[in-house]
Amino acid sequence: MNLSDKTAIVKFWAPWCQPCKVITPTVKSVAERSGIELIEINIDEDQQLAIDFGVRSIPMVVGIKNGVPVDQVVGAQTEARYMELAAKLQ
Repeated sequence: MNLSDKTAIVKFWAPWCQPCKVITPTVKSVAERSGIELIEINIDEDQQLAIDFGVRSIPMVVGIKNGVPVDQVVGAQTEARYMELAAKLQ
């Protein structure tokens, strides 16, 4: 997947990750309300992209603007923290 020109919220997750499931509705809602594309990357299916982004723990949510990471959130966090990430992409 080419993210070089994207502005998006990128969520790295895996089907076996319970915290990933817990944050999904919140991250989706934040993306929708902010008008920012949400890209969900299953680390089991796209290991190279996870390596490229330095994913060491999931869930990991990265805000990218014009393909460049500007902020990241690791682990399950509050809606306010995801909104803070989204605001940096506006």
